[in-house]
Amino acid sequence: MNATWVSKTASLRLKSLRRDPARDRMPSSPFLPFSETVMETKKFRGWLLAATLGSVGLFLSFGCKSKNNAPTADSGTSATADSGAYAGEISTAVQQEADQTFLATCAVCHGTDGKGSGPGGKFLVPKPRNFTDAKWQASVTDGHIEQVIKFGGAAVGLSPAMPAHPEFMSRPDIIAALRVHVRSLKGN
Repeated sequence: MNATWVSKTASLRLKSLRRDPARDRMPSSPFLPFSETVMETKKFRGWLLAATLGSVGLFLSFGCKSKNNAPTADSGTSATADSGAYAGEISTAVQQEADQTFLATCAVCHGTDGKGSGPGGKFLVPKPRNFTDAKWQASVTDGHIEQVIKFGGAAVGLSPAMPAHPEFMSRPDIIAALRVHVRSLKGN
């Protein structure tokens, strides 16, 4: 074999293995797909992480809120007054409805066990209330718990991340049943 031919072939193979700097540059148009090397950069990974966390935060902040605005003290109902708890009877059907409401709405942040360990609660500051804490249970009245459920945390001086539930204003029995559910979590 010719030694020149072998060295030229090896040289061509080495050139084909070298990196092409044109592939490493970002495309000139934002609509062109990124190359693998651009997607591996720290800047892109940081941007992707920020976008993901931002999306989760938006989901949590808007996904937990009701469609109606929360009533305020100016709307004729005192949000900060502890008017006492609902005194009527709570039927079994209403309690079951409240238990389902807790699982569908409240457990996202407070967790199904009420310890504040729901998937949405991981991203909140301050963390959601731990309903199993006996010390906290002893420190609040039933009326206060019902006020927080109706008007949200901000209306009673607590975290604004706790949304109001004006959809239950006409259903004091559901609010009372939710309060009973919260009370039943004590010591779990």
